[in-house]
Amino acid sequence: MSNVHPITSKNILVGTWRTTDGFSDVEVHITASDEGFTVVVVDSDDGELAEVYDIQWDGETLRFATHWATTGRFVKYRLHAVAVDTVSVDYTYSAQEIWTRQKPGAPA
Repeated sequence: MSNVHPITSKNILVGTWRTTDGFSDVEVHITASDEGFTVVVVDSDDGELAEVYDIQWDGETLRFATHWATTGRFVKYRLHAVAVDTVSVDYTYSAQEIWTRQKPGAPA
């Protein structure tokens, strides 16, 4: 069995993608060539480009990871086409919290 999955510039995932709810300023730009996919992720609000790495294509699903240098946040994405102009996006991300030291014997 071969693990080679052809990619063409006519791939259904090629294009610029944004969320439909308007709650995120992240844009994902996907291009394809014989060598594979190129993914550029940008925060359209401030122009920050995420570092994109670990791009994987299994013939149906595109996976990649990003790192946002200004916040230190890591995000892993999984895109799967569900219609010509619609993709399902699953993502997981790191978060930040502020913690305080609790004094011994103090109520939580």
